[in-house]
Amino acid sequence: MMLSILKAMSSEQLLILVACLLLGMLVGRFSKTSKLPMIRGEEDNLDDDTALQGYDAYKLVLVVRKDLSMTKGKVAAQCGHATLAAYKASLMDNPMYLRKWESNGQAKVCLRANDENELLQLHSTALAKGLVARLIRDAGKTQIASGTKTVLAIGPGPISKVKTVAHAFEQQTYWHNDLKYQVDAVTGHLKLY
Repeated sequence: MMLSILKAMSSEQLLILVACLLLGMLVGRFSKTSKLPMIRGEEDNLDDDTALQGYDAYKLVLVVRKDLSMTKGKVAAQCGHATLAAYKASLMDNPMYLRKWESNGQAKVCLRANDENELLQLHSTALAKGLVARLIRDAGKTQIASGTKTVLAIGPGPISKVKTVAHAFEQQTYWHNDLKYQVDAVTGHLKLY
């Protein structure tokens, strides 16, 4: 049937059909790719991540110090600084993870740490695991003294790596639904903010 339709078409109609098919393939191909530039020498080979193809496979974790008693607005501003710092660092240090995180919904979770020591422990553990980790220090213009470490951003990275960062801590979760998996997988003992 298709052959008879193609035979009945003029050469002009056939040319238009082929051009439309090629255009459709090109649009489909380029609309699915990341907008991030490819880094020279970068390979798309993540051996421990190949099993993680779902929406929650990659996360950015923001850990906020609860001992500082920051207002919600202050926490939001500090988390914004941390997100941007982690994003910029990931562009250079881990562009593959960044692209995968962006293409899977940019999942973020905000958690609480008890104090600065806990924040510093998580920071050094994340760096040792090869994850991007950025500590945010307050400028001291409003509620907090200048230089105070307020928020730690970990990732974005695969849950398989992120969950190992705070594995040694006791597991406590704030919510008891689908987020329990996400919280346990990311930090273990920290609570949702």
